[in-house]
Amino acid sequence: MLYGETLTHFAIKKDLIIFSKILFHLSSINIAFNLSIQSKFFKKLFFTIAYSASQTPKKLMKKFFVILLSAFAFAKCDDSQKEKPSTAKANSTVSTAKITAAVNRITDAATILQKKQVPVLCYHHIEDWKPNEKASLKLLLVPVANFKEQIKSLADSGYHTITPDEYYAYLTTGAPLPSKPVMITFDDTDGEQYTIGAAELNKYHFKGVFFIMTIALNKKNYMSAAHLKELSDEGHVIAAHTWDHNRVDRYTEKDYEKEFIKPKQQLEAITGKPVDYFAYPFGLEDPKIFPVLEKCGYKAAYQLVQYKRDSTYPLYSIRRMIVPGAWNGATMQKWMKQHFN
Repeated sequence: MLYGETLTHFAIKKDLIIFSKILFHLSSINIAFNLSIQSKFFKKLFFTIAYSASQTPKKLMKKFFVILLSAFAFAKCDDSQKEKPSTAKANSTVSTAKITAAVNRITDAATILQKKQVPVLCYHHIEDWKPNEKASLKLLLVPVANFKEQIKSLADSGYHTITPDEYYAYLTTGAPLPSKPVMITFDDTDGEQYTIGAAELNKYHFKGVFFIMTIALNKKNYMSAAHLKELSDEGHVIAAHTWDHNRVDRYTEKDYEKEFIKPKQQLEAITGKPVDYFAYPFGLEDPKIFPVLEKCGYKAAYQLVQYKRDSTYPLYSIRRMIVPGAWNGATMQKWMKQHFN
């Protein structure tokens, strides 16, 4: 190598050291990181210029700074594009938070009590009467043909089924309901509620609510966990009805976990969905239980029309009407209007 070429390369090496120091200091403000994004293009250009013996050190330095400034401008442009989505995301988060806060606003008890009640029907057993069936049992036993006629009459009259979530939203936030709303509920886990009840509802695209006493689950003549999962997946609602169907006014604190908490957890594990609603066995509520249910994670609870709604806990004393087996559709609708005016 000639002496002149050695000096040239020495100058280049010196300039490269200076340039490296510049890059090092720039990295402290994150420029070096941005340069690395465009590494293939700028590295190739850098080494092409740096090892060109025909360039003078002064010209090389000028070109180095051209590369540097180009990379800096390109990186800043890239950063500005990245910042826009994060700003939009932040604005979206704020808007979502405002909407959620508005939706979750719960109206006071007095306002809830002033709202028009939705008819809530309560079924237990769908089966034909035996000869000389007792009158007391005819109240809870609905013959298959009568049940089918009752459900058909609701569809023919333009009723629309709602879920407990929809009723809750209506009571607490004023959310709108469909025209002629009705809720259809079933108690006690009976197998025919799945084979006949749900099958009949599905014909009219109706949704039902099944209040489950978990002691009967998977037993003969009762629904199985697989049935509950299928009903839930179809859009029906699975809710709690205690473990063993004892009256809640006889519970003590030691019963709360067995009767309220564990059934809720078990049903949630089966359906993969929250279980937020509860029905009192025999329709008998107890004011001391209202705050207990709330603490256990239930959003509302259902009793019967024979009892008044509680002035402090109206959400835990929602009324339901048992549909006797002897009623036809017209009689049922007459009583719906009378009880839920």
